[in-house]
Amino acid sequence: MTDVHKRIGLSSSIMDQLDAVWRHSRLSLNTKLHLYTFLVQSVLPYGLEAWTLKHDDERRLQAFHMKTQYRILQISWYDFITNDSIREQTKLVDLPLVIADHRHANLGHIIHLPEETLLIPCYSMLCTFTLW
Repeated sequence: MTDVHKRIGLSSSIMDQLDAVWRHSRLSLNTKLHLYTFLVQSVLPYGLEAWTLKHDDERRLQAFHMKTQYRILQISWYDFITNDSIREQTKLVDLPLVIADHRHANLGHIIHLPEETLLIPCYSMLCTFTLW
């Protein structure tokens, strides 16, 4: 089992535990989305910014991300609602973009490390490495 599958499984477990919250009618959509962002979406990409993700892994992560938004909005898959209309309602960023933002933040931390730190020479070697 890959780490992506483990992350999806862990996030799915959290979604299941919060099922009563998603079905609660008195909570606003904004509150539900904040809970999703803090409790589920923070767990899903944790550590993934340091790995090279395959296209299939990114697709799986994005599919889970969209599935959870459908669940929060209480929309069934046979209602034939497009992902674009879901994005308009939730205004959540696609998960691959969130992971890219985490990668850029980590890069900023690496760049500001002192020169004698081991990561700087390793990173500069990676940047100058070219394939024939």
